[in-house]
Amino acid sequence: MLPLLEPARTRIIRLTNVHFDADKEVIEKFFAGYTIEDQFRTVNSRTGIKSVVYVLFANVSDRIRACHEKSGHKILGRSIKIQPAQIGNYEREYISKPSKVHVLIATNSEQRRDEVRAHHRRRYQQS
Repeated sequence: MLPLLEPARTRIIRLTNVHFDADKEVIEKFFAGYTIEDQFRTVNSRTGIKSVVYVLFANVSDRIRACHEKSGHKILGRSIKIQPAQIGNYEREYISKPSKVHVLIATNSEQRRDEVRAHHRRRYQQS
């Protein structure tokens, strides 16, 4: 029997004020000691700059620990703010085999989320 996963919405955080040179490796190094499943970078709707990163952790305890221990720390010289992501806007979806392909959809628009979901389904069904 497969273990049940905690819902993605309970395992995701939002980092703001992230330096634009901070790539995935920098974020993973910052969260060394935590188990990260995925991360997604997006534009801050207030500033128009790609300074927001959503990080999906393997479990809720890592997310809670990261919120408490890492908020206010610096990445590439910039102090970041860590918050729980808004519930209901983010989901982890398996498109083919659960052990192989997953997509983290982070968007405030349900229509856009459906477009991204359809794109990835087409992409992974072809391969």
